[in-house]
Amino acid sequence: MEDYIIRSMRVEEYPLLEEFLYQAIYVPEGFEGEVPRNVIYDDPKCRAAFEDFGELPDDRALVAERDGEMVAACWVRTTDEYGHIDDATPSFSISAYREHRGKGVGTALMNRMLDELFEEGYARTSLSVQKENPAVRLYLRLGFRIVGNGADDTEWLMVCPLNEPFTVIETDRLILRPWLASDAERLYALASDSEVGPRAGWPAHASIQESALIIATVFAAPDTYAVVLRETGNIIGCAGFNEGDAANMPLAKDELELGYWIGRPYWGRGYATEAAGALIRRGFGELELSCIRAAYYDGNDQSSRVLEKLGFRYERTEHDVDCPLLGERRTEHFVYLPG
Repeated sequence: MEDYIIRSMRVEEYPLLEEFLYQAIYVPEGFEGEVPRNVIYDDPKCRAAFEDFGELPDDRALVAERDGEMVAACWVRTTDEYGHIDDATPSFSISAYREHRGKGVGTALMNRMLDELFEEGYARTSLSVQKENPAVRLYLRLGFRIVGNGADDTEWLMVCPLNEPFTVIETDRLILRPWLASDAERLYALASDSEVGPRAGWPAHASIQESALIIATVFAAPDTYAVVLRETGNIIGCAGFNEGDAANMPLAKDELELGYWIGRPYWGRGYATEAAGALIRRGFGELELSCIRAAYYDGNDQSSRVLEKLGFRYERTEHDVDCPLLGERRTEHFVYLPG
């Protein structure tokens, strides 16, 4: 790296980002031919990475220069490009000319950009990368974590926390991570099923917009996680802890209520037990809880079996309990798991 100079990209150099983006297109091993250049113009998400760069408040770019020639670039912006997760999180693009790859220049550029974003107070940053791309290993070393699929199931979406915690819990088959604004469509696909929500006491989602609102409000609570299938990157449900007014029962200061649901296509495979078990370990470990509580409505035999497998003990049953989100009254069973 001693022969390279890293500096901010100048305004008059911004048009070169088009070429750098083209150079960044991942070409899998064995591919013959040339990737058509118009791909970066025909794809709206590609265009969003460079179009009118410098006009958005989060736009910033760095370049690596050698012998007076720009040979690599790293830039971020907050717009609807690949890697976008919400309107407060800048997403990365990184590119180096082929003859300068594998020499540490990409790592140096990304480290410098991460430092700048941290100093500016950004909570996190994100990127999208083809699953087959060896660069995934670099991003993992730099602190990015795989949190699910990107724009489609050929890409990984990765997030790097900067100034705020971004807890990721991993099990053999699952990744539990905070919900993102970009998850709204995937949440709606699961939560619009009338067989899912009503069992837990909430109505099926009526639109993607409603799912987006739930993510921004209800799912923004601490320790509320999207449950992601590690093998495919698909979101399959939700799990988390409730406290205060969100809980179904009074809680002591060192207690939390466990909640979870899994989308119907993934029922019967033990995912709810695995996700809830991971949360229990976090609860009694990092959170130092003395007791974890849970409740389920009469007839929800699936939830009852999960809690039984996890070792929860029966506490009491209450009849004629208000279920406000559905406008019903139900019988509810309460269980607990001591630390």
